[in-house]
Amino acid sequence: MKIKISKKTNAKNKSCYKVTAHFMDGDADGYGEDSIIIPESDLTNEANQAEFESLLLTLERCNQAYQRGKGGYDGYGEVEGYNKHLGWDATSKYTLDHVSGGYCDDCISSFDGWKVVYYDALGNEFPVTVTFDEKEKESINIASKITW
Repeated sequence: MKIKISKKTNAKNKSCYKVTAHFMDGDADGYGEDSIIIPESDLTNEANQAEFESLLLTLERCNQAYQRGKGGYDGYGEVEGYNKHLGWDATSKYTLDHVSGGYCDDCISSFDGWKVVYYDALGNEFPVTVTFDEKEKESINIASKITW
């Protein structure tokens, strides 16, 4: 008798990070999300690593803005890094679309969280914990004061 254990790989995602932003339309009228896959090999370059960290920090800032709720037409242009990492005109290598479900014309979805997972060489998924330093926490605190 022979017994063989085979590890099944996830052919789609290997040795990479997946960053996902979650959005809410109106008063929970709908939900959306957008993701980006970033190969681990990209992050050996210091400039790419800095852009990746900037994306994560921007997502946290956006998630903390409008702590008391926001009007549907209120935007995130005041959030540091938003124009760099989110939307059609984003300039960073690592960008996400700010998904809007279209529940009203020109309404802007609220950020409703984000997460990062890591896929190893076999495609196994692992949660990633992101910890911000004091300077980054201060910029998050500034974003949390944006209100309508």
